[in-house]
Amino acid sequence: MKKVLVVVTVSISYIFFVEHIRHLQDMGYEVHCAANFSDHHYETELQSMGAIVHHVPFSRSITLSSYQKSYAVMKDIVRKTQYDLVHCHTPNAAVITRLACRKQRKQGLPVLYTAHGFHFYHGAPIKNWLLYYPMEWLCSFWTDTLITINTEDDHLARRHLHAKRFAYVPGIGIDPAKFNTPGIDPAAKRRELGIPRDAVILLSIGELNENKNHRTVIEAIAGMDVYYLIAGDGEQEDALKALAADLGMKDRVRFLGYRRDIAELLAVTDIFVLPSYREGLSVSLMEAMASGRPLVASRIRGNTDLCDTKGGALFDPHSADDCRNAIQTVLRSDRAAMSAYNREKACNFTTGIVQQKLDEIYGAYV
Repeated sequence: MKKVLVVVTVSISYIFFVEHIRHLQDMGYEVHCAANFSDHHYETELQSMGAIVHHVPFSRSITLSSYQKSYAVMKDIVRKTQYDLVHCHTPNAAVITRLACRKQRKQGLPVLYTAHGFHFYHGAPIKNWLLYYPMEWLCSFWTDTLITINTEDDHLARRHLHAKRFAYVPGIGIDPAKFNTPGIDPAAKRRELGIPRDAVILLSIGELNENKNHRTVIEAIAGMDVYYLIAGDGEQEDALKALAADLGMKDRVRFLGYRRDIAELLAVTDIFVLPSYREGLSVSLMEAMASGRPLVASRIRGNTDLCDTKGGALFDPHSADDCRNAIQTVLRSDRAAMSAYNREKACNFTTGIVQQKLDEIYGAYV
């Protein structure tokens, strides 16, 4: 049986790759998964799926000691098992994996890397270019196929990096059928959330951290007759709650925490808002499109692949005024037309399309 090693930095990231792993297994591959499993997220689930897991002490931080430890473990893993293909994701794990696989690559082991959004991009801090670009440039020489998921990264990679092959895949894929929700009672869901039947609801999904930039939306809606729901948790929760209270929006900004009822929340949402400073190709934005929600999104790489004026409005993520104008623009627009447009456009980013493209890429090697 052919063996494929899938590598990410922290195990929680496997939430995005479960369908991909199942697909590989259906095709007859023995799937191995390497990550930092110290938090135990997804280790049991992966094992219950029949995947073989390997703990590697990867860190999201860039430190020499963590790189040395992870490199030694990763090198041992690829030395002991004869893999037919290695596919790495997330920057730190991908750097270490490609370094560890250099000897095996010379012996014919294909090493693939999917960049889920380079840390260097148009408008990125100069420190990102100084730190991440040289690492990616060097490691690209040890990459058989470099896969990008948005058009800006695709153009950058083909111009400046040195992988043997380049490929564009539209994200990790979504299942639009999950967001075709005729059985949901919007009025009942609003009652559950404690929101009036005719109130305008804005929804964001994402961690409460600096990059997700919920602060700008809270500032933008100050004084507006809307409710803002945020599904997610994180270290900025207390600060964001304090901001909402200071702006007189304590009762209008609702912090929902981690949620499993995303399809239901989207079904009662009037506008989906994604204010991030950085994205690769946002799954939550694609899911909102599949649910037929009009969009208000930050004008950044990745978001501009998904959101246009037919389906919503873009704004400068550094400007609360621009965000407010974008929300008001969508509220004044034909939202039914935006809804239909986004549902149709979401069909270009399905799991089936992504798997077909990955099958073509894998087919060149195994």
